[in-house]
Amino acid sequence: MFELNRQELSAYLLAGKSTFTVKNPTTGNHVTYKVSVAKDVDNLYFVRGRAGQGGRYIYLGYFNYPNHNLQASKKSEVNNPQWSHLAGAFQWILKKAYGFELPESLEVYHEGACGRCGMKLTTPKSLLVGFGPVCKRLMAR
Repeated sequence: MFELNRQELSAYLLAGKSTFTVKNPTTGNHVTYKVSVAKDVDNLYFVRGRAGQGGRYIYLGYFNYPNHNLQASKKSEVNNPQWSHLAGAFQWILKKAYGFELPESLEVYHEGACGRCGMKLTTPKSLLVGFGPVCKRLMAR
């Protein structure tokens, strides 16, 4: 896993195929999220999450950009008390990422794949920022 700074996280969240992990180094607890963009609706993102290692990803819901409120849908599993904390934590991360107010104590990592296209990253510069060079250029337009 490769650490993202606060500014990189905000771009990575909306890239289209992002997978990132948020870890509390004090407790060792971590959650991993996958955020994907809807193909047929502008600025609509779907969120799945899992706690710990080896568990399955749970569909949490969706959000519209620039409205940063995670919404549950009929397919969301957030009503199950076992998973509701994942949605709450993601909502908190979403709000903080766009205010660049994530606590310094949290560590945020991407999984070594481009946040936009999902391809494996291979160059040191790409691994630092979470995007391949072509996707980074396309996003800058």
